[in-house]
Amino acid sequence: MVRKKSIIILGAGASQEVGLPVGSELKNSISELLDIRFDEDGIKQISGDYSITAALRIAVNERENHED
Repeated sequence: MVRKKSIIILGAGASQEVGLPVGSELKNSISELLDIRFDEDGIKQISGDYSITAALRIAVNERENHED
């Protein structure tokens, strides 16, 4: 039996019916999450997503540990 893989492509706005962001809403949400900024001292995070910042710190630390 030959099995074929299928891809389903939903048109623009299909996710809006279930309350998910579309188009510019999604772009704005992502840009707010990635707009990571710190105070003048570079210590306190004042914008952006804290989870993304934490994940980036872990990735940098792991990379530095592998380079040693």
